[in-house]
Amino acid sequence: MNFEEYRAHDATGLARLVAEKEVTADELLTLARERAATVNPRINAIVRDIPATPSADLSGPFAGVPFLIKDLAQEYAGLPTSAGSRALMSTPATEHATVVQRW
Repeated sequence: MNFEEYRAHDATGLARLVAEKEVTADELLTLARERAATVNPRINAIVRDIPATPSADLSGPFAGVPFLIKDLAQEYAGLPTSAGSRALMSTPATEHATVVQRW
């Protein structure tokens, strides 16, 4: 799969491709990370890069589909969620937000 094929699908389409083994979660993650590395220097949307590897548990509805977590109420355990405030930058979340757990 190349990026043009990747971007032709929404999250449900990508999840279907993973479920039907037309593409692997690792391939999708690689494409997403490559695109982020290309685009982010211009738009500065990604403030923290969390090294990720696809989970062996591909049981959820969006299993294998990469996603970004907005730094505003979508906590990721151990990482600060600053909500754009310097006052919160050193306060790590104690647990994952529901959306993070479910994805």
